[in-house]
Amino acid sequence: MRWIVRLVGAGLPLASAVGALVQLGTVGALVLSVTSGLFGFTETLEAPLLGWSIGVESAGFVVLAACTWLEGRPLLATAHARPSQRH
Repeated sequence: MRWIVRLVGAGLPLASAVGALVQLGTVGALVLSVTSGLFGFTETLEAPLLGWSIGVESAGFVVLAACTWLEGRPLLATAHARPSQRH
């Protein structure tokens, strides 16, 4: 039951980590679509918004990964602290 409390208490880091993985997945799917095709769809490098798509998705990943790291550090420090040091 304690893991549920920790999971709920980790709301922002958990949500931003999941969002970062989604961003990374969409960039990966776009790159896969350009290189070999994905689910019958193929993109070309001449697609009008290809550069913007990769840029925006990559920037979203960087922002969400940074948020995960910055907000998750206190939770990791608390989780790894000795029981006598926890508040």
